[in-house]
Amino acid sequence: MWRKHVKVGHGTLFRGASGRWNLNITVRGKDKCFAMGTKDMDEAERKRKETVDGIRQGVIDELSRIPLLGAWSLFESSPAAARIVGEGMETRFRAWMGFASWMHDRHPDISDISGIDRATVNEYIDFYSEGHTAMTTNKTVFHLRGMMDVMGIASGSRFNPFDHVRQLPWDSHPRRSLGRDEIARLLKAAKDEGGDYHLLFLVAAYTGQRLGECCRLKWEDIDIERGVIQLVPSKTRKYANGQLVTIPIHWKLMQALLEIPAGSRVGPVMPTLARSYASNRWCAKGALARIFKAAGIATSVKLADRKWSCPEASFHSLRHSFVSFAANSGVPLEFLRSIVGHKTTAMTRHYYHADEDGLRMAVAAIPAYDASGNMVQGTVEPLFVSRAERENEQSQRMREVEALFEEGLISETECNEACMKIAAESR
Repeated sequence: MWRKHVKVGHGTLFRGASGRWNLNITVRGKDKCFAMGTKDMDEAERKRKETVDGIRQGVIDELSRIPLLGAWSLFESSPAAARIVGEGMETRFRAWMGFASWMHDRHPDISDISGIDRATVNEYIDFYSEGHTAMTTNKTVFHLRGMMDVMGIASGSRFNPFDHVRQLPWDSHPRRSLGRDEIARLLKAAKDEGGDYHLLFLVAAYTGQRLGECCRLKWEDIDIERGVIQLVPSKTRKYANGQLVTIPIHWKLMQALLEIPAGSRVGPVMPTLARSYASNRWCAKGALARIFKAAGIATSVKLADRKWSCPEASFHSLRHSFVSFAANSGVPLEFLRSIVGHKTTAMTRHYYHADEDGLRMAVAAIPAYDASGNMVQGTVEPLFVSRAERENEQSQRMREVEALFEEGLISETECNEACMKIAAESR
């Protein structure tokens, strides 16, 4: 029978029937009881502090000896990891295992997280940056710093060797926007590749969504009657306030979607790609590389100051193209921001690549004046054909080819090849 309870920090002192004080404390989720061996409350409080400090130091010593490869489980079971969803955990797992493997090869004498110091971290940054861009290196260090914070809290250590390490200077080489003829070649190459790839490229070209969002697209996200796609982008899905975006379906994409029988419009729109992407998001890398190669589009470029080739055109370039084409056609950036799911128009502006003809026409519209201040007309004919004139001529030629196809004079393959040739000549 307990006669008196006194709550204190880090445990509860209680006095039993004999009048002696005991300590009740929870260690790793288990209740433990320790006898203080005294009836004096002040002495019991002193012994409580000694006992608690000893237990805490024992836990710290144990956790600090956790092997580097095994430390991942310490982070994975933490409350911080529970808030990370989707590809975030996969990214952190690769970052930690890459660092732990490097430590095992370069510093086999350091077997636990307590042995990592800042000099070792800087050495790893030098090694990692040789094969990765500055942006990728900085992101990896950011992830490692966050994981070490969590591991440090769990082990009782306040030192994080990834704190205050140098950031590499920004050297990003942005992906370029694709031209209309390049997209046409990609669509043809994707169709030749077979499977779901033609539809995948159509979705990307006419919605501006990322690879993961295209692969995971479900029929429940598509409202055929309203002609819209509604989904939460992958980059905002991890937040509680992830915003739903509404994307009007382009007639070309609608045409492809309607070709799929109504009875099959359940679950993923591209089942094969959805399953592959769910198991390994790099699964489509080989097929995408083949499609870009078949379309004659170089995906990387060698810069003079870089050891490795830099990505220049990729599947993500279709997102740049979508924003550029829409913006150059007069769609307000605020509307585009809403469609592609950007938080701000500043990010949308980053994806916008100005149309060269539009820039020429804007400059040509600036009035000119003579020495007396009178407006004068240009005396030199423009050296370029406007985009509208070029596209009108291109459209007329394509309509003539399509008319031959409709009359049965040429096959569908010949029609597509002729239209692609016209698009390439009009570039």
